[in-house]
Amino acid sequence: MDALARQKGVHVFEWDHQTFDQEIVKVEVTLVPINGHGEALLLVMWRDMTAESNAKLKLLQSAKMSSLGEMAAGIAHEINNPLAIISAKASMIARSLSGNGKKPFDPEAIKKYSEDIQSTTNRISKIISGLKSFSRSGESDTIEKVSVTAIVNETVALCLEKMKNHGVDFQVKIDGEYFIDCRA
Repeated sequence: MDALARQKGVHVFEWDHQTFDQEIVKVEVTLVPINGHGEALLLVMWRDMTAESNAKLKLLQSAKMSSLGEMAAGIAHEINNPLAIISAKASMIARSLSGNGKKPFDPEAIKKYSEDIQSTTNRISKIISGLKSFSRSGESDTIEKVSVTAIVNETVALCLEKMKNHGVDFQVKIDGEYFIDCRA
């Protein structure tokens, strides 16, 4: 950093400073080379960015909640469609079991309907999980190694059905498995 400041004339960067009581404080550090009494000195200025950093986090959370509010109608649609599928499949199972004279009992059809219900329930679960992750503040989460594929799939699950309903064929292809250090 010293060399960069001397090369450029001034160097400014953000840094997470750990205080004596182990608190992490975001600071902006400015390094300015100066000459003092014939010596090449380095003027170091620190500016506490905690308030700005907190304001940015609150603004980000506010924007996320605003987006979530806008998505509410779409999400209701995303969940109502699978619920309609579940209801229809359950009705088909009931009719198949009652054997109301029209069709004989068909275990294979019942098995298929049950699998469809399970698949649709999983889809709803993914949507709800993605919403919970998206809507909550993650600022207290620890940074950990997370699969990029998992993040992308969870995000896509929120809107994939809406894209399909609008004739969009959306596919995600990630070659290999990548991990990043982040708050998922």
